[in-house]
Formats: sequence, structure tokens, C-alpha cells
Amino acid sequence: MKKLFFLFFIIFQISNSQFLIAQKQGQAKIDSLLKELPKAKEDTNKVNLLNSLTFVDIKPEEKLKYSEQALHLALKLGWWKGIADAYRNLGLNNSFDFPNALEYFFMCLTIREDIKNKGDIAEVNLNIGDVYVNLNDYSKTLEYFLKALNIYEEIRDKKRVSVCLERLGHLYSEQKDYPKTLEYFLKSLKIHEENNNKIGIAANLTYIGDVYRIQKNYTKALEYLFKALKIGEELSHKMGIVYIQRRIGLIYSERDDYLKAYEYFNNSLKMIEKFGDETWKGWYATIFKDFGELYLKYEKSELKNISKNNYFSKNRKENLNKAKDYLNKSLIIVEEFNLLNEILEIYYDFSEIFRHEGNFKSSLEFYKKHIELKDSLFGDENKKKINVVEAKRNLDIKEKERAIKLLERKNQQITQYSMIAGLAVLSFIVFYVVYASRKSEKLLLNVLPKIIAKRLKKKEHPIADHFDEASVVFIDIVNFTQLSTQNEAKRVADVLNKLYSKLDHLAKKHGLEKIKTIGDCYMAAVGIPVKDPDYAIKAASFAIEAMSNFQLTDSTEPSDDMLNQLQFRCGIDCGPVVAGVIGEHKFIYDIWGDTVNTAARMEEYSEPGRIQVTERFKEALSHPMTGSHRMTFEERGEIEIKGKGMMRTYFLNNLD
Repeated sequence: MKKLFFLFFIIFQISNSQFLIAQKQGQAKIDSLLKELPKAKEDTNKVNLLNSLTFVDIKPEEKLKYSEQALHLALKLGWWKGIADAYRNLGLNNSFDFPNALEYFFMCLTIREDIKNKGDIAEVNLNIGDVYVNLNDYSKTLEYFLKALNIYEEIRDKKRVSVCLERLGHLYSEQKDYPKTLEYFLKSLKIHEENNNKIGIAANLTYIGDVYRIQKNYTKALEYLFKALKIGEELSHKMGIVYIQRRIGLIYSERDDYLKAYEYFNNSLKMIEKFGDETWKGWYATIFKDFGELYLKYEKSELKNISKNNYFSKNRKENLNKAKDYLNKSLIIVEEFNLLNEILEIYYDFSEIFRHEGNFKSSLEFYKKHIELKDSLFGDENKKKINVVEAKRNLDIKEKERAIKLLERKNQQITQYSMIAGLAVLSFIVFYVVYASRKSEKLLLNVLPKIIAKRLKKKEHPIADHFDEASVVFIDIVNFTQLSTQNEAKRVADVLNKLYSKLDHLAKKHGLEKIKTIGDCYMAAVGIPVKDPDYAIKAASFAIEAMSNFQLTDSTEPSDDMLNQLQFRCGIDCGPVVAGVIGEHKFIYDIWGDTVNTAARMEEYSEPGRIQVTERFKEALSHPMTGSHRMTFEERGEIEIKGKGMMRTYFLNNLD
């Protein structure tokens, strides 16, 4: 995905000469805005001024500061458009803090939906979709991109329709659905051609060419890239020319046409050298690496039927030395910028060069460096994945908080109106506030167990309770992400709603406390927040009924292909847990401990349609207090569990 959006950035850069002018104009605009700020009155114009400062070229922390000031003033003035704009800017300036960014965007969306400006609503839907891309939640991304696209088509904003189509093309490319990718890029290309938008035409020609390159359809790829290059040259679009020429060089390299590959790499390098700008330093690293790998590939290839040329030598050592020289130049730059993925590839290239020279000692040294860095990057990548999972776990709570905040905001509006209205209106407001309070209480109890809510009302905080004996159950849908991409967003939401409603009913029936939903995973526990001697049998009964009777449709409803494809996995563990409410804001009731982590692993490593449990849960269920309940265990044996090592596990079966 990063490569695709990097391409998006490059193609839409303006030409170099225009860019220098824009920089000067941009600095003049910054100076003008900052000069005007101290003199501005505390009104809506100042809110607009502060919001404008978040779109100029200043430090990120300053943008955040001005966004917060805009929000504070807009709230003070009660100006909802300014509040929405400030929330949008806060979301943009928290782009790497995904949960917070989503919260700000959802607050913005709520207000904009009240104001009913369709263009603004579409814009924030696009912002929300961009956040879900980074969370790898493609079904949500698709949902919000399509919402934005539908609105822009309705208001006939063709420019932004093309933006949505391009976003959708990148999304499907990330999922390797290349027919869909091409479909959206071609639709976007058609709009740009109708409007004679040459930059947009060149961009989409390049996107299409890159898709064909990935598919190794080099003839088609070159056809589109040469069209894009011609437009770039007509517009003197220097960044675009450099980028496209390099892509053409890569295609020729992959086709073993080394002379043409060299020529296009060299054309890119000469253009960069003419600019002499420090901002092009990263491009030097890229082109140097291309040259180094080209010389290495030439020496590794058996197709060396190249006639006389000034690029490649008949002497093997000379070609390998050139490869080393170029890769050394690239390595110096990428180490300066700490570009670890590029360093990783260059280490491997050096290992290959020394191997072909017969210097096996140096080859081994660089290969070890390559492996050590790869292991380090793999560990970092795992941490990122864990952070993404944790972020997803909080999204359900964020949605509930959004509903509560919306209710509070409406109550504040009503309170303001009540001061102006007479006693009759005041009576109506009192009635509404009582109703809203009960509704808020109901919402609170949907988030927190009743006993915990009472303790919080008594000012007991933080709450942290230890329970020696509790059971934790995870139920997950197998391959749900893949299934969701094959269905409409509304259908996916309907299915999840029915599933969760069914599980909520079963949890209540068997005495379990729902903890949270994590995407398409459902988590519940028993033995908290009140101790329960039947914690094992209740968890087992809930899991068995959920897994064996999961039918959402009845005989009167038509067959549903998506529901028919659904399969579930379940995992259970029992033992000590810590449960409670911590923090100063946005209270949630959560549980922690090894028991929770192990239960999650049991579900992850289970099989479709099966309930996998730990050995200690089996022993707890066999306790005299729990009874038999016609359940049996099928020994699975010892399996390797990530983070736990070898564990003996069992499948729980129902004999009834």
C-alpha cells in the first residue's frame, strides 16, 4: 500500500519550477496568517484562521496546537461548522494515532451530518476510509470509500469522484484483485480524459501501467507508461518523468534487456543531477541501487548476447566492481535516512556479489547482516501488527462513546434553548432530560456491568479486582475478512449485527458477561465481576450452544450465501484474571492476565467448527461441583502455541 500511495504523491507533484514558486508563495501565506492572528477578534473568522494554519507547511506539533485552539474557540462560540472543521483537522494531525484519528473524524461526521453539507460529509467519509486502510480493515475501508463515492456522484463533483475511484483502485490492488483495480483506474482515467486533465490522465496511465507490470504483462505496461511519459514531457513534469523512466527501466531489466534498462536508469539519473536539490537525495539512493542490481543481474544471467557497448564490460570483475560502487553509494544514503528495508536488500545484493566473486567469507558476513536485520524487522512488524489488533479492539468502544457524546451534545443544546423558552417549554425540556438521562443510563449499562456502574457512581475509582477462578471465551468467524470483501458493506454489517445479537442473548442466558467485540471476534467471561462457582460449566454450555445452534435464518427466509459460508472457531481457558476500570476518561470494563491471552490463543489455533480448551479448563470442568452435563473431551495432543510453547489441548464435544 505504501508503494501505491507513494506513487500517488509523486505523480501529483507539480513541476520543479512551479514548486519553487509555490514554496515562496506558501511561506508568504504563512507569514501573513501568523501576522494576522494576534489582531484577530474572538469570532468565527479567527476559527477559520486557526483552521487554515493546519494546512500550511509548519511543524506537526504547531498544526495540532492551532487545531486545538480552533476547537476551543468554536466550542465557546457554539459554531458547529467551525467545531466540525477543527475535529477534521485534529483527525488529520493525528494520522498515525489511528484510534484517536477515528474518534475525531467520527465527531466531525456526526456534526456534518446534522449540518447536511453533502460535500463535507463525503470528505470525512474518505478520511475515515483512509484510517481503516492503515488498520488493514478492508471491509470498513470499502464501506466508507463507497459512501464518499456515492455522495460525490450524487452532487456531480467529477473531480472528487475520480479521487474516490483511484482510492478504490489502490485498495483492490492491495488485495491483489487486479481486474477490479484496473476497472476503477480506467473509470478514473475516463473522467480525466473528459475534462482534459492531463496530470490526472498521466497519473492513471501510470497506475494502470504499474498494475500490468506487477502481472508481468510487460507489453501492456510499457504501452501505458510510454503514454504517461509523453504527457509528463509535454508538461515538463520533472518528478513524474523521473519516476516513469525508472519504472520503464525496471521493466526492461526484468525482461533481460540490459542496455535499454541502463539507458532509462541513466536518463533518470541525469535529470536528478541537473536539479542539484537536496530534496532529490532519496532518488539518488534509488537509482544507484537500480544500477547496482542491474550489473549484478547481468553477471548472474546466462543471456549475455550483448554486442559492443559502453555500459557493460566483458570482464566479470569490472561489472561486479561497478555493482559494488553503485550499491555503496546507495547504502550511504539509505543508512543516513535509516531506510531499513532498502538496507536489507542491499546487504543481500552484496552477499550475492561476493559469492559470484568467490569471496565466500565476505558473502557470508553480508548474508548474516541481511538475516539479522530481517529478524529485527520481522519483530518490529509483529509489534506493529499487535498495535493494529489493539486499535481494532477499541473501535467498538469508540463507536459507543460517539453515541453517548452525541446525546450529551443534543442535551446541551436543549438546555440552552430552555433558558430562552417559557415555562411551558421548560416543562417539556425537563421531561426530555429525564428521558435522556434514562437513555444515558441504559447506554452506560450497555458498556459497563451494573455492579461496576454503581461503584463508579459512588466515586470508587480506579476499580481493579482479582478473581482466582474465571473462564474466558473467544468466538471468531473463520476467513471473515475474505468473505466480507465479496459482499456489500451493508450486508456485512447486518450479518455481524445478527451474530452479535445472538451471542448477547446466549451470554445472558448462560450467565456470562460480554466484555467486548474485536472486529469479527466475540469475547465473554464468567466468574467476573461477581465470583461464580459454576464458572467452567457455564462457559462450556455457552460455547456448545453457540457453536452447535448458530442459525440466523429460519425456513421462511431465503437462502443467504454469506451466512451459509460462515464457520466459527472457539477457544476457552480458565484461571486467575484481573478485571476493572482504569484511566480518567472513557471508562470501559476490561479483563487482563495470562488466562485472557491463553483463551485467545486457543481460539486462534482451533479448527473450524471446534471448541479448543486448555488442560486446566478440562480439569475445572471435571470438578464435582460442575456436574457432567453430557460433555466429553477429545484429546488433541501437544501443539505449538505462539508465546506459550508446547501445550496439551483438547476439543470440547457435546453428546446431546
